[in-house]
Amino acid sequence: MMSLVIDRNVVTDPYRRIAEDEPIPEHGAVLVSLAAWQANASHLRARAAPVGVLLRSDEHPEAIAEHLDRLQL
Repeated sequence: MMSLVIDRNVVTDPYRRIAEDEPIPEHGAVLVSLAAWQANASHLRARAAPVGVLLRSDEHPEAIAEHLDRLQL
């Protein structure tokens, strides 16, 4: 896990980046690609744990705009 600096404190990043070929775990905060989000949106929206979507520089935020209420990152 990576570390972050929040309010001058070093904390462990709770998010786990999920590779394209990796199954999405049932528990824990995850970061997924836009393609993974689009392929698994209903499953990911139903998770109790936080979900974030990583956008590449050529991907537009509008692709996830209607889901921002369910995305934490």
